[in-house]
Amino acid sequence: MTTAQWPPISVIIPTYNAGLHLEKLLNSLQTQTIPWDKLEIIVVDDDSEDDTKEIAQRFGAVIVRNGHRHIERGKAIGLLAASHEYVLFLDADNYLTTPDWVQTALEPLVTDETLVGAQSIRFHYDPKDPPANRYCSLFGINDPLAYYLGRRDRLIWYEKTWQLMGKVEDRGAYYIGTFHFPDVPTLGSQGFLTRSSLLKKVKHDPYLFHLEANLELIKQGYNRYVLLKTDVGHDHVSTVKDFVKKCQRNIELFYRWGYLRTYRWETPKVKLFFTVLSMLTVVRPVWDAWRGFRKNRDWAWFIHPWVSFVIPWIYTCVTLSRQWQQRHESK
Repeated sequence: MTTAQWPPISVIIPTYNAGLHLEKLLNSLQTQTIPWDKLEIIVVDDDSEDDTKEIAQRFGAVIVRNGHRHIERGKAIGLLAASHEYVLFLDADNYLTTPDWVQTALEPLVTDETLVGAQSIRFHYDPKDPPANRYCSLFGINDPLAYYLGRRDRLIWYEKTWQLMGKVEDRGAYYIGTFHFPDVPTLGSQGFLTRSSLLKKVKHDPYLFHLEANLELIKQGYNRYVLLKTDVGHDHVSTVKDFVKKCQRNIELFYRWGYLRTYRWETPKVKLFFTVLSMLTVVRPVWDAWRGFRKNRDWAWFIHPWVSFVIPWIYTCVTLSRQWQQRHESK
């Protein structure tokens, strides 16, 4: 198939004050082997107060307003605005690391209609990044609690083969992963190419929760995914303080919008207790950091014990605050 024969793709990018990252992402899209005129760039902006919209206009993007302060609402708006069957969801702080990223993701979907979507199995590691960002990329995580509860969806930097949930077949540049509910990693975020017709088979409006949409598709039998060996870039955070604040924000958003969610990941209390205990004692996190450091002499590995100790306290404080607020409101 020649580049002229590739089907067009709608690229959906929810944004809010994303000027720091958006140009890097759009530059990485512009240099893809897929012709630029095959890409419909849809920036779903949430009333940014910086130069986000100016950057998007400079690249010829279609700008659609969100205005709900909710990224999943932005994804839903972007999906409804998309003109094409193939849709690529990217966060504004993502970027594509190779010129053939989109082509590598698209080719198996075009040739095999049973495949739902494609995403990378690891985050790109750049030794020039800030230490906190290198830490996230090395461990392939945004949250150490999810890591220890076995819910991560990206490989650690030194893992060479897929070792997470599902059954995989190696196809060279990618794996074909087959998943069965409820043993499913997080699918649909940080660079996810899929078909709009599939997403419209499940709940997608007014909010498109990527994991829940994919879980519903898997329950319906659409359970084969492309797991790309090519990295995806993600500018997670600049500092450890930002990392902690981001985790706090995520748990607060979970509680605020939890009533919209369909699925709950039930964790046995005994498992949760011993997981948190292993994090607070930091013995296991230190060992995991040391194991990574032996393979790649980057001191960013040792951010892990520190955040593994702090994050459970953040979760506890936010949870107790939420419970107090609910009791207060019920009186």
